[in-house]
Amino acid sequence: TLRFSRMLEHSLNEVYIFDSETLRFIEANLAAQSNLKYSMQELRSMTPLDIEPQLTPDAFAELIKPLRSGQVPKVVFTTMHQRRDRSTYPVEVHLQLMDEEPPVFVAIIRDIDERLRMESESRKLALVVEQSPESIVITNLQAEIEYVNEAFVRATGYSREEVIGQQPSILQSGNTPPETYRSMWDLLSKGQTWQGELHNKDKHGREYIEHAI
Repeated sequence: TLRFSRMLEHSLNEVYIFDSETLRFIEANLAAQSNLKYSMQELRSMTPLDIEPQLTPDAFAELIKPLRSGQVPKVVFTTMHQRRDRSTYPVEVHLQLMDEEPPVFVAIIRDIDERLRMESESRKLALVVEQSPESIVITNLQAEIEYVNEAFVRATGYSREEVIGQQPSILQSGNTPPETYRSMWDLLSKGQTWQGELHNKDKHGREYIEHAI
């Protein structure tokens, strides 16, 4: 329909239609033209291989083989798109073969540069947490342990397998003043930060004092 065509034309994702035999582009929406810095006239003399420098003709033929055979309805893969100025950006490609006459490929492209950046930041943060010299424990809202770092394992003598699903109360020595716990849970229940000293014991019964946040 006309409305659907307008949606595709103005989608923030890149949308391409290209010939199933020659692989030349037939249509590309505004996002595709804007991101690549090519006009529609220029794109009609190009193929996906002109904007995907990582893919060789043989590699692309292997990618679309399951579509040509009808083995799968869609293939999804990540690659790099190359703009007119030779700069590149990472994308996720959703590719389908439409049973038109003649058949055409339809590709919907998502720019995943921001997603990859966030994933990279998350990996860095996870590395910092895991390698921290301080014990770090993450629990769910039922106070069941979901994660402990290596420093916790070394300090307590418990393996990850032994504590996941348990509550931090397994570390209680019985010597922490009750008012400490009352203060802690009062603040936590209000969404505030608590810090103080806990008298804990490790797996082997050795008592130690921790300053916890």
